[in-house]
Amino acid sequence: FYKTTPSCKTDSCEAYVKAFYPVFKVEALNKFITNIITTLPYNGQPTRNLNLAADSFINDYLKFKKEFPDSPAGYAWDQNFRIAYQDKNFINFAYQSYVYTGGAHGLETILYFNISKKGYQIIQLKDIFDKDERAQLNAIAEQIFRKQ
Repeated sequence: FYKTTPSCKTDSCEAYVKAFYPVFKVEALNKFITNIITTLPYNGQPTRNLNLAADSFINDYLKFKKEFPDSPAGYAWDQNFRIAYQDKNFINFAYQSYVYTGGAHGLETILYFNISKKGYQIIQLKDIFDKDERAQLNAIAEQIFRKQ
């Protein structure tokens, strides 16, 4: 998916939204991915439609440009949603997002999701470890974190 400002005719566009993502035969997986890649990066509001999300992002840039016409800043929203690992029981997705809306630098985020192939639900720590085991895991992780 790629969308840019309406006036863009060159490679150096003023604002753009780019998204790479897999499409599955399993609708539950497509819905999960769509919910992630269509959530607006600056307010967390899901649009459930990538064109609407891109239009909203680009329109915010156009409003910014009207208010600050001399600003050289452009807007960018790059997304990459990919399979990082899978086996017969689960799929691990890596979602990488880079958002730039002016300022000194953009914001890059990487999130990982584990999805069960049985029911296509997110696997959480509570699904793997009981409460006491999670407390022990947190204590170990905190020791490592503080040491580093």
